[in-house]
Amino acid sequence: MYDISSQVCFKVLKIEREIRSLQWIHKDLYKNFVTFAEVKDINFPNIKAPIEEEKEEGEEAKVNIKYGFLKTSDPKFTKTVPEDYMLLVTLKDNHLMLLGMTEKIEFYNTELLVNQDSFGFIPLTSTSDVETELLIATGSKDGKCTFYKVSKTKVDQLCSYKFNNYHISAIKFNRTSPETVLCATSSHDRKIMVYEISLNFGGNHVETKITPMLMFKHKNKVDNLKWSIKSNLLAISTQDRTVQVNFTIFI
Repeated sequence: MYDISSQVCFKVLKIEREIRSLQWIHKDLYKNFVTFAEVKDINFPNIKAPIEEEKEEGEEAKVNIKYGFLKTSDPKFTKTVPEDYMLLVTLKDNHLMLLGMTEKIEFYNTELLVNQDSFGFIPLTSTSDVETELLIATGSKDGKCTFYKVSKTKVDQLCSYKFNNYHISAIKFNRTSPETVLCATSSHDRKIMVYEISLNFGGNHVETKITPMLMFKHKNKVDNLKWSIKSNLLAISTQDRTVQVNFTIFI
């Protein structure tokens, strides 16, 4: 048992926008998320938008949002905090924030998050001989789930599915093997979708195949879900204040 009094408050940041989600990311993924945030003028269903394209005046994705530190740690303590990770925060009105442990803060007005209520991601690669790529999924207010593959220089829209009638409340990924990733989405229409993502490692990039595998319906609106680590156990929380654990079997 740990004594709660032994914890140290590192910093407290006050932001003027409502916070939707927050996740830790490794600093190696920083450029991928900046690329995702800077995509402009997307033509669906296929996007290939290198960030090297010149932007006209007023088109910059990076924006200024008011914030302030209510508390920061002692400088001596700050030096002991590892800088390998950053905090990725999605805010209301399709804004994305990247916060480094050295108090470096960047805000982006992200077009790919417009009208999106949920956001999830998983790194596709973990070896140094393959370029780092991300699989990102967004869930819209009208029930559409869209998948993107994001490198450090471009964003590709892979596919988009609409199996839900209401907004997608949560998106969670789980790697069950080096070549297989599962993605589960929940919605207030009580439907839960499970997608299987097959990975083919060839050359410097990863080929992906996304297949809708399973749909099942809960008796109440689903607010959130979470995979167990490296297994098919899926925990589901609903508005009737219950938690349900499912084991997903693919035949």
